[in-house]
Amino acid sequence: MTPTRGQYEKGSRHTQRLQHETFDVDSKQLDRTFRQLQTRLHPDKLSSSVPEEQENAANQSAYVNGAYRTLKDPLARAYHLLQRRGRSDGQGGEGTIEDPELLMMVMETRQQIEEAESQEDLMALRHTNEAKRRDCIQSMSVAFGKEDLDLAEELVTQLRYLTTAGDAISLKL
Repeated sequence: MTPTRGQYEKGSRHTQRLQHETFDVDSKQLDRTFRQLQTRLHPDKLSSSVPEEQENAANQSAYVNGAYRTLKDPLARAYHLLQRRGRSDGQGGEGTIEDPELLMMVMETRQQIEEAESQEDLMALRHTNEAKRRDCIQSMSVAFGKEDLDLAEELVTQLRYLTTAGDAISLKL
């Protein structure tokens, strides 16, 4: 759930907050903060409150849930950061691959998944794909850290296809 522009833009505070946004997330701290917020905002805590307060709590809880899902998932987090920097619509592009090396990798991976004949083959593919995915996420962290948004966009495309390949492997397992 993405907040509206009006919810974020508060003069120079918006610019300062944008400058401090980073791709890297401390997952343990994120989980702790999420649990704390949910404890405070969960609509069931306000069951004896007036309906307006209950609705407000439900809306805030839904917002926190959406933000948590976005921050927890590296691909969603990257889309969000690119969108906030005016570089992407947050949907991952048109679905076409312009990089010939990436296109070849995607085609080869799809073929390997289709031709896998055993669980061992699929597990080996999964292991290889996960290693590529981790490397891509690490490279994305560096790209965002350097504000190299062109590279970050390329890596988002790569991560999207690696994620899709991982999903396809899981379906065959």
